[in-house]
Amino acid sequence: MSGRKPVFDAKTETDLVDIIKDLSQRGFPLGTKKVRSTAYNYTLQHGIDGFSARKKAAAYEWLKSFLKRHPEQSIRQPDRTCIWNESNSN
Repeated sequence: MSGRKPVFDAKTETDLVDIIKDLSQRGFPLGTKKVRSTAYNYTLQHGIDGFSARKKAAAYEWLKSFLKRHPEQSIRQPDRTCIWNESNSN
């Protein structure tokens, strides 16, 4: 195997996929920036070293590789939502 050592092992990465799926199913789909920051926050919570503390996000190259490893995942720009209130009903 060439290249860098993966930040996450297979089980940990599966856990991250489950978190992303769960958020999406609950109505909070993640765009690219949110997936990268979610991965970074996951490393902080679990004491894993591997992402830039300065940027507070996983690298874009990590995201591209992550999506290749998990083709069932797709990142889309989350839809904008409209908040309906009393002033809109007139």
